[in-house]
Amino acid sequence: MRGPAEAFRLLLHHLAHDHTEPSRLAAAVAVGTFLGATPFYGFHVALCVVAALALRLNVLVTYLAANVSNPVFAPFLVVAELHVGSWLLHGRLAPWTVAELRERLGADPTGTLRGLADTVLGPLLLGSAVVGAGLGAAGGLLTWDVARRARARRALHRESGISPVPPGGDPALDAALGRVAELALTLPPPPGAGRFARRYEREFVRRKLGYDPIFRTLPPLIPDGADVCDVGCGRGLLLAVLAARGHRGALRGFDWDDARLGTARHLSGGRGDVALARADARSAPIPEADVIVLVDLLHYLAPQEQDAVLEAAILRLRPGGRLLLRDMDVSPGAGWRGGLHRLQERLTTSLGVNRGERVAPPGLDAIQARLEARGFAVRSQRIAGWFGSTDRLLVADLPGRDAP
Repeated sequence: MRGPAEAFRLLLHHLAHDHTEPSRLAAAVAVGTFLGATPFYGFHVALCVVAALALRLNVLVTYLAANVSNPVFAPFLVVAELHVGSWLLHGRLAPWTVAELRERLGADPTGTLRGLADTVLGPLLLGSAVVGAGLGAAGGLLTWDVARRARARRALHRESGISPVPPGGDPALDAALGRVAELALTLPPPPGAGRFARRYEREFVRRKLGYDPIFRTLPPLIPDGADVCDVGCGRGLLLAVLAARGHRGALRGFDWDDARLGTARHLSGGRGDVALARADARSAPIPEADVIVLVDLLHYLAPQEQDAVLEAAILRLRPGGRLLLRDMDVSPGAGWRGGLHRLQERLTTSLGVNRGERVAPPGLDAIQARLEARGFAVRSQRIAGWFGSTDRLLVADLPGRDAP
């Protein structure tokens, strides 16, 4: 027999996960938005539950969509509904002021209720149906498109074997991410920087660990005991996570930004097997390694420099090794998000937030073909960044490794 806590947990699970097919989610948003637009305030919850159960929709999503009539938007929603309904019924907008309302109702008190029904109640009911139907249709179509794309991405993740580990899926990784986030709270201020810069650095590290799926994707792809080299490691977040997770191989990284290397040294927790150095990826020799990481690096280099760094990585990878490369995807498949990502990178680079002489997104399809021509087995997967799936991860294995 289930106890109250178990029954409550089971109820929450059903509320969140029942009827989550794209078409059902779209219908839930459409129905919830329509009901939320109606003027039956105080009854929206009951209406949503009844409608969702009757139509076999997700109850939670239906109710959340009904909150379109929240205190912030409800006044604007009611005004829009009144005007739309009045225009459809009478060919004119609803009264804007109390004086105009009184003028339309007239001086006869016996006709006041009839006049209110004709001037306010009728237009509000009709307008709420029309506006609610329009908002519901728009919200439903948007939800269907987003849910369909998300399902397709999950299917690709399963097919490629490349996907972020969800919270709770790897307790050791969860603990490592937590430890690095705690170390970020004790970051010293950069030399010559004020309180704002220190707070920014702390919050940036903590938030990036949370929103960037790369830190839940790459660690399972790096065999324990492998020697790792992170080229252009920046703040060293990946190396810090691997160190906190107890990685038993050598961890090396280099970058050309002294300030970010200072953050990397702090986040590594003083582990002696995490070697960090200041060096320029365009000229510094890459040490021999089992796993070489090129994450968000190549687009700061000129095309010929990208070729040189990639070639150096290929040559320094040990037999049976693995190359992990992520960069922005501006191919036609990335759509408008790819262009927006490129604009964001150019803006942050011009402002000095990111250090680089240019923003030149690499041709990832050409890179994949080049690696395959050199004997690599390559898996490719779009991986969400700031603007959705605008980054792509290449996992390239030399022969002789069983891919984890």
